Amino acid sequence: MELTRTDKEMRDGKFGRLSAEAMDFLIKFGEAYDARNMIDLDYAYVYLADINIWRKNSNSHDLLEEVKKEKVKCRIPTTSWIVGTEIDRGLYVQNCYPQESIDQIDKETEICRELGIICINTCTPYLVGDMATPALGSHIASIESSAVTYFNSIQGTRCNRDGISAFFASLTGRYPNFGMHLDENRKGKYLFDIKAELNDSADYSALGYYIGKVSGLDVPVLKGLGRPSVEEAQKLCSAMAVGGAVSLAHIIGVTPEAPNEEAAFHGDRPVEIFKVTNKEIETVYDEFHSSVDDIHFVCLGCPHASIHDLKKYAELYDGRRVADNVTVWVMTAPQNIFLAESCGFSRILKNAGVTLLSTCPMVNPGTPGPIHTFTNREYSVGNFATNSMKLVYYARNCMRPGKTFLGRAEKCVESSISGKWL
Repeated sequence: MELTRTDKEMRDGKFGRLSAEAMDFLIKFGEAYDARNMIDLDYAYVYLADINIWRKNSNSHDLLEEVKKEKVKCRIPTTSWIVGTEIDRGLYVQNCYPQESIDQIDKETEICRELGIICINTCTPYLVGDMATPALGSHIASIESSAVTYFNSIQGTRCNRDGISAFFASLTGRYPNFGMHLDENRKGKYLFDIKAELNDSADYSALGYYIGKVSGLDVPVLKGLGRPSVEEAQKLCSAMAVGGAVSLAHIIGVTPEAPNEEAAFHGDRPVEIFKVTNKEIETVYDEFHSSVDDIHFVCLGCPHASIHDLKKYAELYDGRRVADNVTVWVMTAPQNIFLAESCGFSRILKNAGVTLLSTCPMVNPGTPGPIHTFTNREYSVGNFATNSMKLVYYARNCMRPGKTFLGRAEKCVESSISGKWL
């Protein structure tokens, strides 16, 4: 692989041991994918838990000590999600956080401060203003499959589905040139002609799951979708990354590089055309529905709810109360919790018995969460309902629910109030 002089200097340790480790990894990473060269990045979204696991397994030095010793800083604008961080630390007690998890959160926060990383603590970095809105056509590195698909498909930036590589890229500002960074890999393969009626973001979630299952790793092109809202696009992108492993979908007239069908397919014809009707959407709902029963746990906000979602949920819950035997979580970015408090949405939701959190039940270090679930075989969240295809899909494996229900936001809210799936 072709390297610049600075690439080689970083690899050889001129800028410290940590930068050398990062560049050495990226070079090997690129060679595994036959990358011809390295490219400059404009932004990175990272997950520090990845690097902590990596260094523990490789017997490396303590990351915090090394960062302080070398006074190393990220070379490009970088944001991070430290899973479990809450504005209200009283929620640590409510959700049974182990002390070791709290200590890890504090340590990761300190590492971010030392490196110059901005802790936005959300799975939806694209909703946090100018901190995570790289310019059109920018090359970036990003964790979180739904964010990757959103970055590529809606914002027109270029990134792969990264893990630890995103953190190493933030230290070097460089990334191997392969995958979704190359024009030839962004060419559409299948055409989906959307004829279904989509009336709620949950419908977009079901649509995304269907498209993902058909597309797998390939690039789908969506025709007839119109211009989805941010919330609809969130659900669509996250579900495509669950049904398959879609990193990029061209939405005609929305994705910047796909103003028309010809551009999306780079002048070629689709390999296959799929017509999507209400039948395909209902089939997805049916796959994740159980027989009608009591509801015990409802979770909204996967990916994290926007401020417009919070407004909608507050309007639905205003003056009402969640049933006594039902727990309701709404997940959102800490910045949106601040906005919700300013707008009065938080008060309405809390009065209704809803808990606002900025974590995620799939990686939450407390209860519910995979650590608790996998170490307590008798544990179950009970019958579970959500408006997120991504969340209901992973909940079946990570939260040990009794029954699962996927439905539109209004149905989830009404069911949480009645205590039974309607």
